[in-house]
Amino acid sequence: MKLQDVLMKNKALALADVAKDAELTKQIQIRLRELQMPIGEPDGRFGPITNAAFVRFAQAFKEAGTVLSPTIAKQLIQARTIPGIKNPLLELLLPERVAGLIPNASLGDVKKYLPEVLKALDEHTILERLTLVATLGTIGVETGGFRPINEFGGTDYFKEQYEGRSDLGNTQPGDGARYHGRGFIQITGRANYREYGKRLNVKLEENPELGLDAKIAAQILALYFVDRGVNKAAQNQDWEKVRRLVNGGLNGWDEFSAIVEKALKAI
Repeated sequence: MKLQDVLMKNKALALADVAKDAELTKQIQIRLRELQMPIGEPDGRFGPITNAAFVRFAQAFKEAGTVLSPTIAKQLIQARTIPGIKNPLLELLLPERVAGLIPNASLGDVKKYLPEVLKALDEHTILERLTLVATLGTIGVETGGFRPINEFGGTDYFKEQYEGRSDLGNTQPGDGARYHGRGFIQITGRANYREYGKRLNVKLEENPELGLDAKIAAQILALYFVDRGVNKAAQNQDWEKVRRLVNGGLNGWDEFSAIVEKALKAI
């Protein structure tokens, strides 16, 4: 059966019956995906992710989404936008899907931190599929999961790497350890803490531990992506450049590229 058949018969079809029809389900998935719903590759299975997208689509047209009605079939065929949905990624990207893409990312962490990450990308007008893929890969590698963290290492390591580094603005004794990497993207150095603190209107230089706050860490990540052109590299699918712009090299490349590959298929 096709969407056009539902429309022509002018009779609602129970979702249980839709789920039994792989061809119809796949047609629905293709249309939802074309409308930027983050449902992954159309596979003909009416699972929970497809169901969530279908329900939200139906609600946008003032229906509950409990059946495939002729009205919703018509909108799936004809709609070019979804009323009331500015960015489907912001509303419909399920934490369960993201947690499955990143090794060692707990579902609890993703549920807690993903909303702030999506919100920050959206506020800086870079929330779209490929930039999101770059974001997930970056957070997965930089944090070893999905949460803002202190840079791996200890005081002696931070002193060795960063103490006295004028290029990082570390001009005072103890700056190397005090301004070690924090957050989703490991902001490092007094100068960076001062700069991002001013731009976000928070006392980040005075209190560098604020770099672990979810909202602040997400905002820093989004600003960094814009400042360094990480989002543009993602748009070009130049994943090596994405990694180099964040890391300065290709450390963690295997893990990063694996997350990117899975995310491209899933989102």
